[in-house]
Amino acid sequence: SYTAYRGSFFTFPTILNTPFKLFKGYTFTDASGETHTYAGGDRFMIPDDGKDFYIIKEVWEEIPDVVGVYLSANGSDSADGSNRNRAVRTFDRAYELIKDMDGEKKMIVINGTYPFTGKLPENTEMITITGDGTGTSVLDLNDNYIVMCGPVTLENIILSETNAGNGKYFATYGNELVIGEGVTQAEKPLALRFGTMNPTDGLAKKETATLKSGTFGNIALGAFYVTRAAETAGADIVIDGADVAGISLIPDGWLDTHRGNYFTEDVRITVKSGSLGAVSGVLGDPTTSRSVAFTNGAKLFVLVNNSRVKTTLTDFSAYCPA
Repeated sequence: SYTAYRGSFFTFPTILNTPFKLFKGYTFTDASGETHTYAGGDRFMIPDDGKDFYIIKEVWEEIPDVVGVYLSANGSDSADGSNRNRAVRTFDRAYELIKDMDGEKKMIVINGTYPFTGKLPENTEMITITGDGTGTSVLDLNDNYIVMCGPVTLENIILSETNAGNGKYFATYGNELVIGEGVTQAEKPLALRFGTMNPTDGLAKKETATLKSGTFGNIALGAFYVTRAAETAGADIVIDGADVAGISLIPDGWLDTHRGNYFTEDVRITVKSGSLGAVSGVLGDPTTSRSVAFTNGAKLFVLVNNSRVKTTLTDFSAYCPA
């Protein structure tokens, strides 16, 4: 009952949008039947018209063709993932639920900090991993690699790497990665690797990535930790708003027996906006060292449009026709 508060004011709270709905404000219908609309932060005077209570409605607008589930470290896989309070606990359950949903954009919404290591579930259509709109959602590489097993978009989320040792990455394994809008890094940032570890048949899939936000250190490109010379079917990397310290084509490894990588198709690195530091690598014989070579007429193209930092090349001039 608001009887004791008639004639006094209160302020409507501001409610954040969710990944699935936009908050449009509040409505109140007075005693005469007229409906009034309010936004968060507006003041409202409780009417002095003799009523004991009033109904104020929140107004939400569904975002069309967007579906998904909530994921939380404190969730339960017996839940349906329909909101923060019914979040599922594992990526496996989240993927299982959204697989058969109808929508152009399928989202896994992380609530709070979600520590993860290992393989993401297999998928063939793009899955978006995003924050819950509060600005506090964190995807944390907690121990070892995070490995993609299908196309993934990351957006509106904080990336971190708290417990992982040196050399641990979010690795694409030839699956398309999009770093969308609103991605930021924690104090200990998550590192990216565009490549496949020691491909068993010797040939790794083409690497495709677009980076629209965020700040990243050196990104390794191509097969890595290979016990014999591997092949990667080229790459198409677009930087369109992110800041990247560098891209290295030097195959990674910690043993003297680890070998290098051949690129069998063109490697195209395009900087539309944002920045890219050095593109580096060591040309040589991948069968005898951790070096890189281009075969089948493949070349390296670094195309810079509006980058704030001029990209430099190390040891690749013969393979950069434009």
